[in-house]
Amino acid sequence: MNRREASSGAWGLRRGALAAWLSLASAALGDNPFLTWIDFKGDATTRRTDASGTGTISPASVWPDVVRVSVGGWQTPTPTTDPYFGNYVQGASANLFRLDVVFAGLVNPPGRLGDPGEGEYLPYEFGPSPVYGFIEIDMDRDKNTGGELTGASLRYLANVSRFGRVPYGSIAARVPVTGRDVDADFFTPPQFERSGADFALTFCGCWGVTVVSEGGNGNGVFEAGETWLVRGRFFQRSGGYRLASFMFGGSQSGLYDPMSTIRFSHDMAANETTVTLVWALKPAGAGALAGQAAQPVNYSALDQVSVQEGLQDLIDYADTHTLSGPTGVLADRWRGRSVQQSLDPTDWEITALVGTAFEQPTDGLYVWTDTGFETAGDVEGDGIADAEDRGKVQAFLDANDGGPFDLDGREFENGSVGVGNAGPNFCLYDVDGDGVVNLLDVRLYCVGDFNRDGLFNVVDFTMFGAAYAAGSPRADIDGNGLLNLNDFVSFGNAFAAGCP
Repeated sequence: MNRREASSGAWGLRRGALAAWLSLASAALGDNPFLTWIDFKGDATTRRTDASGTGTISPASVWPDVVRVSVGGWQTPTPTTDPYFGNYVQGASANLFRLDVVFAGLVNPPGRLGDPGEGEYLPYEFGPSPVYGFIEIDMDRDKNTGGELTGASLRYLANVSRFGRVPYGSIAARVPVTGRDVDADFFTPPQFERSGADFALTFCGCWGVTVVSEGGNGNGVFEAGETWLVRGRFFQRSGGYRLASFMFGGSQSGLYDPMSTIRFSHDMAANETTVTLVWALKPAGAGALAGQAAQPVNYSALDQVSVQEGLQDLIDYADTHTLSGPTGVLADRWRGRSVQQSLDPTDWEITALVGTAFEQPTDGLYVWTDTGFETAGDVEGDGIADAEDRGKVQAFLDANDGGPFDLDGREFENGSVGVGNAGPNFCLYDVDGDGVVNLLDVRLYCVGDFNRDGLFNVVDFTMFGAAYAAGSPRADIDGNGLLNLNDFVSFGNAFAAGCP
């Protein structure tokens, strides 16, 4: 299983059955022109980043909760007036691509998180539920190219372990086990800076957002049923490539972060917000969106822009320069490549880290609320949360209880390892995110012990039934992103099996 087939939310089984089924079904009909990653609705939770622990979160905020992400080649008969009208096409022949990120509930564009002294801290500029974060895209499917230098501590690999999970595959070894592993030295393990991401849909609050078109009542607040077009530096090539680039015209020399327009649209019936980007894969697509003849690839982010242009710049630079240091690690493997190998969106890999902001400026920038698309409780990166993961959690507890890492204030073993302030001191093995690693984290893997009291009895059946009725992700026992009869069967089997 790869990350394209993964989704998060349940325990004990390999994830992503729905996404895998969609891929297989479309394969039976021919090559799939788009790909969808599934994440469980309702699994958003808060993972704060402020060291002081005093930052407040607006009680009116909807916590951003990724439901699914779709991407594919795209064509439209109205590229300059309505690029969102059209249909998916095979990536190899496409000049455009479409990326849809779907959130549960009503979330709104992010306001600027600038200098508070200049009145630029405006998280709720467009509504009470701003979405922040990064949808990162590995376009060459090479984990050894791409990533970040400045700001790497804010990205997916540095923060996914806050949720008690890691991505599938060997890249899991680059995830910090504890907050102490997040340092400013590129060459010390784990190398969370090396995410493999080449581009990202970015909601950072780093710059102002311009409302291009405001549907609804025109009051400046994104509300239920509305559709807006907003413009900013949303689609960006990874910052780790900055010193391996001829590019100019971005926010800094070497950055490829041109202005782009995205659509926020809220569906009242589904109560979901979809953020859509239609962007050029190739120069022909860039020309179509601009209503002009296609320009040749150049090194300017000020005119027509495309994925091909951003990647060709890397290839050209690597082919003509000796790269060293962190930039060499991230970019040198582009040397001698053909850009065409990375222009099929159905070959891309995607991760997600999303959250919201504090009401007032604090020493942490974001409150993370969801990631995608891992297995909840998978601390090994094999795509399964099982007895081996449970053993890892137990081993960490045994090795650190009462030791120097234990911040619960007790110098003796008491069955608990205190993580400390969750902002800087998070721990992968604090699977339930309550600030301590203890028996409750271990027992999360005992699916049949639903209330985690160490007993298997009728109370577990009652609580499972209540969770199922409430639509809780914990009730998705078979891990396919759906709640149905199979979850009752899987729970019964887990109850009979006891603890793994």
